[in-house]
Amino acid sequence: MALVISKDDGKPYAMKILKKKDFNVNSTVENAMTEREILMKSESPFIVKLRYAFQDETSLYYCIDYVPGGELFTYLKKNKKFTLEQTRFYAAEVLLALEYLHNVLNTIYRDLKPENILVDSNGHIKLTDFGLSKIGVRQSNSFCGTPEYLAPEIIKNSGHTQIVDYWTYGCLIYEMLMGYPPFQAVDKQPNSLYKAICEGSFKVPLKMDEDAKDLIKKLLAINVSRI
Repeated sequence: MALVISKDDGKPYAMKILKKKDFNVNSTVENAMTEREILMKSESPFIVKLRYAFQDETSLYYCIDYVPGGELFTYLKKNKKFTLEQTRFYAAEVLLALEYLHNVLNTIYRDLKPENILVDSNGHIKLTDFGLSKIGVRQSNSFCGTPEYLAPEIIKNSGHTQIVDYWTYGCLIYEMLMGYPPFQAVDKQPNSLYKAICEGSFKVPLKMDEDAKDLIKKLLAINVSRI
């Protein structure tokens, strides 16, 4: 991602550069086009917006809103964890972004995590990075996402819907309150992590706010009818 300045209006934009030689290695043309469509169509204040797009022989270039605050991940690591009030604020805005993706853009996000949440100059969030998203399908069977946030149905390859975004939403709320995700590999091996996720094996501290505890348990229920 590079910071660029428009010659037309002097405004700063973040330019995402996608190397064509990397297609079918790290991503596909379909991934790139999906992300472009979401960024172009979105009118949500909680999702970054595509302003310009162009290409040359080697790359695709997406100029999107510049969000000066950086990643929520950075704030979380600096503060170790968020207060209940901070978590409520960020969680509420993330939920509005997810509902917009689901209900307006008919999209499964599939990559919600602190690194993909930006904070603007006024402290509000904007979701970014839609390379793993899926548009216009009721169910997908792709294995994709960040390991610590994968929903059981993705791991089991049993077919997943927009509900997986609420699983990652539960993981996000837990991480904001605790400073670390609910599911972690004790031996740094993916299989142990996936086993814990599929069993719904995570600890909720007794000191956690009761409403937050109840919400997290419902979002991270291994039964896909949880929502």
